[in-house]
Amino acid sequence: MSNLTMAFKCVLLGNQGTGKTSLILRFIKNKFNADYTTTLGVDFLTKDLKIKDTNIKLVIWDIGGQDIWERKLPVFLKGSSGAIIVSDLTRPPTVEAISRWREHVHKTAGPETPYVVVGNKNDLDRRVTKDDLKKQAEGQPFYETSAKTGDHVEEMFLAITELMIKHAAKKKIQQK
Repeated sequence: MSNLTMAFKCVLLGNQGTGKTSLILRFIKNKFNADYTTTLGVDFLTKDLKIKDTNIKLVIWDIGGQDIWERKLPVFLKGSSGAIIVSDLTRPPTVEAISRWREHVHKTAGPETPYVVVGNKNDLDRRVTKDDLKKQAEGQPFYETSAKTGDHVEEMFLAITELMIKHAAKKKIQQK
């Protein structure tokens, strides 16, 4: 019996400097680069996973958080299977912006598109409480991560992947 193979496009969204690229590099290559480089536009990497009997090709899109790229989000979000909305636990305005990023996902990828909320940089002196992050998540899964230490990074990526698998199965059933 052959294994099922699925491919998913997952986008990382959030304000500039929240650590989106660092989270991806930690997940894909298990590395952290302290030298910060702003993502200009969009970049993407892939990772092959196996969840139960399903082979997954995860295509992770890293979308720049500057205003110029936010205006181009409809192009980048089209066809997304899921999203990770990243904020910085040391910068409250990035957590407050979660609702704006969520709106972009709902408007372009669809209101049923699964997403998780992330408060990154939990290894630093935080200025956002867990309750504040939970409130912004509006009932969706949320994680406090550190790209530097790897804390909860893999768990968060696996969680969004499982949500995308469930969502794809639900859509398939509805189409029958």
